[in-house]
Amino acid sequence: MDWWQQFRDEDLSRLICELVSQNLDLAEARQRILAARAISSQMGSTRLPRLDGTAYTGVAGTGSEGVNFTGPPPGQDDSMDSLGLSAAWELDLWGRVQRLATAAEAEVDVAVEDYRGAAVSLAADLAIAYIDTRILRARLAVLDRNIELQVKTVALTQSELAAGTGTSLDVAQAQSQLSQTMARRPVLLEALARSENRIALLLGRRPGEVQIGQGGVPEMPQVIGMGLPAELIQRRTDIRRAITAYRAAVERVGATEAEKYPAVTLSGVLNVQSTDLDSLFAGHAYTYNLGPALRIPLLDGGRIDAAVRQRVAVAEEQRIRVERTLLVAIGEVENTVVGIVHSEGRRQALFNAIGPAQTAVDRANELYHAGLTDSLRVIDTQRQLVNLEEDELLARRDTLVETVRLYLALGGGWQALALPVPELANHTEFQTAHATR
Repeated sequence: MDWWQQFRDEDLSRLICELVSQNLDLAEARQRILAARAISSQMGSTRLPRLDGTAYTGVAGTGSEGVNFTGPPPGQDDSMDSLGLSAAWELDLWGRVQRLATAAEAEVDVAVEDYRGAAVSLAADLAIAYIDTRILRARLAVLDRNIELQVKTVALTQSELAAGTGTSLDVAQAQSQLSQTMARRPVLLEALARSENRIALLLGRRPGEVQIGQGGVPEMPQVIGMGLPAELIQRRTDIRRAITAYRAAVERVGATEAEKYPAVTLSGVLNVQSTDLDSLFAGHAYTYNLGPALRIPLLDGGRIDAAVRQRVAVAEEQRIRVERTLLVAIGEVENTVVGIVHSEGRRQALFNAIGPAQTAVDRANELYHAGLTDSLRVIDTQRQLVNLEEDELLARRDTLVETVRLYLALGGGWQALALPVPELANHTEFQTAHATR
């Protein structure tokens, strides 16, 4: 679900697409996935036999009074050359190694879900910053229109004072209202600069490097279906992450339990060794041993039992976290729905009040020109119109932001935001960056 497309704003969609490749937090998260994959590969390799090769050349000697059962006799020294192979393979009779490998694979999934969750959260942050930018620009436009209107009111009161039909009180009131309205402009400009800088930082750029074109406030999306609470398990990355972490913890409990049972390792060593390099491969200079080794834990002072209890406690903690995360997710959805309903109701009421307020301003101006009312009535109606227009924009902002938070609470968008993370060996950018160090 590409929820940002629902706002029908090309600039917003373009910025979110740039977010995936440029955001530094997501770049860090991708490296954590690569690290988790490397650890998983290391753990998976323990299920396979291990083969090591050795080579040695040197001189061995024994003093005249020395005793050496594996080297030259006393008083002699000889050159020594040897080549060897050693192999070992633990038979995973109780599934200990397999469980550890499965837990490591689950940690990769945890890192992936962390990346997906960060991508969705950052996309929501970017959307909110973009909405703030558009709303602030709209508020500045409304403010500038009202400043222009109030400047005309000041000029009118001054001309009427000069003509003898007005009073200095009318001029002072009009100038005071104009100054109060103009005082709002620096505050809005500061907030606008902050929201634009926030967008630049989310895109991994310096403040001022991202240019947002002219445009209106994004449209309010249609009402979306929230689905059943159980569907959150499939959509929300934090819930899937908690479930995956619980699965990894359970696997580690089984791996620790398996340490109580005997372990069998098949091992073998083959060496060729000679004091004469020419006879090293003659066929009679070899030694070897091959056979199974059995290790049975007898006394460990309760170490394994304590480790099992610790793993069980961690697994139970992860299970509780799954329940808590699901409960929090349901609460977030319900809260954002309530927020949308109430903020949209407030916005609609304010929007309905703007038309009559504009009519009141026009009527007050007509009465003032006809000498049937004073400037205070005109100024008061203008102030009410300014406040209504600004409050309507703020209510619209709240509705749009709550909608973004609803999409975030529903866990949508990670499918479109996720980039394929290459294996470490094929990660060209990673290799190039480290080769230059």
